[in-house]
Amino acid sequence: MKRIPTALVLAAILIGTALMGNFLIDRTTDRMLTQLQSIQKDCEGGSFETAQDSIRALQEYYQHKEHWLALFIKRDYLGQFSVTVSGLSSYAHPDNAQDLGCEVQQAQEQLLVLRHLFFGII
Repeated sequence: MKRIPTALVLAAILIGTALMGNFLIDRTTDRMLTQLQSIQKDCEGGSFETAQDSIRALQEYYQHKEHWLALFIKRDYLGQFSVTVSGLSSYAHPDNAQDLGCEVQQAQEQLLVLRHLFFGII
């Protein structure tokens, strides 16, 4: 007779974990997408120092959240995004404005893929 309460507890744990992952992935990727849009606007406006600061803030935020994201998303995909984000700062220069725009778009697409990988399963 203890099977039913045990099954209910396990179901509650699974649902709680899924909801926590949903909240974490949604909130984290939304914030990073917003930061990437800000970087792109700064680049288009010619404010490369502000873009550099935004890139640094994005990198710090991602490093802070990466271990939580790794609980729900394969590290291979996170590694690809990490490489893209870490290379953004080298493009924050007037001579590389188009390259920065392309790299930011690539990072945005990778974030959307990460979201899809998580939310496509649920």
